[in-house]
Amino acid sequence: MAANFWASSEATAAIELMHLQGSRMIELLEEVAAAPKRADGWTDLAYAAGIVQRQEPDALVDRKARFGERSLKALILKSGLFEVAEEVLPQGTRTLIRSRSVV
Repeated sequence: MAANFWASSEATAAIELMHLQGSRMIELLEEVAAAPKRADGWTDLAYAAGIVQRQEPDALVDRKARFGERSLKALILKSGLFEVAEEVLPQGTRTLIRSRSVV
């Protein structure tokens, strides 16, 4: 049974998820989200991405090749470690994140 599992697409997906959840990119995003700039506990994704980019520029490189998604929002959703919300602005929307471990 174990051999069948490890040969399955479910095992591949589980390994990919562990790789994503343990990545430096997600680790840095969790650190930024743990100390939100907003009183309501949410962090602007663009703000968080900017901090990650400044602290460790390579963390955000080649997201599509490494994790299967090009957008940072898609990776955050895929990780399952964050709540994600959209805030409507006069000129569009803003994506907000909050770590599930803090909730």
